[in-house]
Amino acid sequence: MSDQKPIVLPNIVPVKDLADKLDVPVTKIIGMLMKNGIMATINENLDFETAAIISEEFGFTAELASKLNTEAVINDEQSLKERPPVVTIMGHVDHGKTTLLDTIRKSNVVASESGGITQHIAAYQVTHNKKVITFLDTPGHAAFTAMRQHGANITDIVVLVIAADDGVKPQTIEAIDHAKLANVPIIVAITKMDQPGANPDRIKQQLAELELVPEDWGGQTVVVPISAKTNMGIDQLLEMILLVAEMKHYQASFEGGASGVVVESHMQIGKGPMATVLVQNGQLKNSDVITVGKTYGKIRTLQDFNGEAIDNALPSQPVVISGLRQLPNFGDQMVVVDTEKQAKDNALRFAASINLGRVHTINKSGLDQSVTEEQMESKELPILVKADVQGSLEAVKTVLEDLGNSEVKINLVGLGVGPVSESDITKSRASKSIVVAFRVPVSASMRQLADKEKVNISSYDVIYDLVEDAKTALSKLLPPEEVVIDHAHCKVIAVFKGNTKSQVIGVLVEDGILKMGEQFRVMRKKEQIGEGKVLGLRRGKEEVKEMLSGQEAGVQIPGDLKIELKDELISFVTEVHTRTL
Repeated sequence: MSDQKPIVLPNIVPVKDLADKLDVPVTKIIGMLMKNGIMATINENLDFETAAIISEEFGFTAELASKLNTEAVINDEQSLKERPPVVTIMGHVDHGKTTLLDTIRKSNVVASESGGITQHIAAYQVTHNKKVITFLDTPGHAAFTAMRQHGANITDIVVLVIAADDGVKPQTIEAIDHAKLANVPIIVAITKMDQPGANPDRIKQQLAELELVPEDWGGQTVVVPISAKTNMGIDQLLEMILLVAEMKHYQASFEGGASGVVVESHMQIGKGPMATVLVQNGQLKNSDVITVGKTYGKIRTLQDFNGEAIDNALPSQPVVISGLRQLPNFGDQMVVVDTEKQAKDNALRFAASINLGRVHTINKSGLDQSVTEEQMESKELPILVKADVQGSLEAVKTVLEDLGNSEVKINLVGLGVGPVSESDITKSRASKSIVVAFRVPVSASMRQLADKEKVNISSYDVIYDLVEDAKTALSKLLPPEEVVIDHAHCKVIAVFKGNTKSQVIGVLVEDGILKMGEQFRVMRKKEQIGEGKVLGLRRGKEEVKEMLSGQEAGVQIPGDLKIELKDELISFVTEVHTRTL
């Protein structure tokens, strides 16, 4: 709404403080929380998402404060100094990000006293022309997409990798969206210039269509052709990073207690929880007491990215710390505090707010949980997509259209940019479709309307999660597959007289296990001449339930089968298997 008033909130806010900020009675806040399925008292904490939704109901648009659940580091002009730029390399999964990072790391890594890298962590520093650059090595596969997404939020510069022999892909567009939303400059590295099919002009044309016009085309986007295999353009890329950093003049406070963000965490035998932290402000020292998201502790060991013990760390420096009570999450904010009691209180408040957020989102269902009987019959999954920006919308549209096969498909009944609206829910109800909210907010009033109209809204922040859920949902529309599994191959060695109801034959089980009650088919000279069911099994005079390979058995079968010596009897079971795309 145009008359919404802005309000700045931390990522944790007590109910009472929210009421004061909104200038409404605390009872109204508690009542609104109850309407949204959250039971909270005056002193309980709300996470930012919940507080933002409640604020919207009272005519406010909430923005997240730059510092989360802790006191901000105060920066005065005297303490501000130039710091190294923080760079994240992003792009399509097969376009050479890892190779580029390895090439830069091997030739330019800041050397420790012992020389070289002693361990690999999610962030490291390189030197070029006596200037330091910090790289965030965020993995590119689907399991760590959230890391790459956060990477654009904690980085200064994004290097967008695009293969010269392939071009822009949906993941490329997603990376551009992340960088634009984070308001960070983009440097494009056109990789694999050594490949025969390299076509940099085609890449530049695609970039121009995405509003990233190259400098040599009259735009402002730095584009560097490179080859990680031959080292072509690597120095130029590093020079461009330093040039952008010089123009942006990145600064931080080098005084006071540190704040930073977690970029990786793991358990280590003998040391317990370990976290890789990127220092953003102040000085982080050995033995500092810190809060990190919902955990806390006193730093026991402080190492640089080479694994060397250090006494302190400065802004833009990645360090590995131990001493935390439990593993933190990627993106958790770290801050130095005065006492362990203060650290513990901060961590408990943060954990409480996360739990409240879970209560708030407990009724959200994913796309894969939304398949109806009608869709099972039609073999079609109707979806209405709302996304944050046009680039995201195009990426989602492309990946969803590529799913499906000749049997099942996705029907995109609507595409739009912006929050989910009343008209979206009305259209979804009429088309019996699922609303996919991709990185856009869904207000409490829209959730209530969707519940009333029996419309499912599935929210996603990561395109890979959406794709996986869409595949699962489409797979549910596929008819099951009947799979015949042979259990035993038997050779007929005797035929006895029987009647119209049953007869007895002697067989040698040549392979597998012949079981009582199983179906079988009769083969003669590789052609099937009949089928039936094992009515009885005898070994000598003893009735048995199964016969093993190498054993001879008397088999009772239906009397209408015309069995001859040397026929083959193959027993089998038919299993119904669900199918996946």
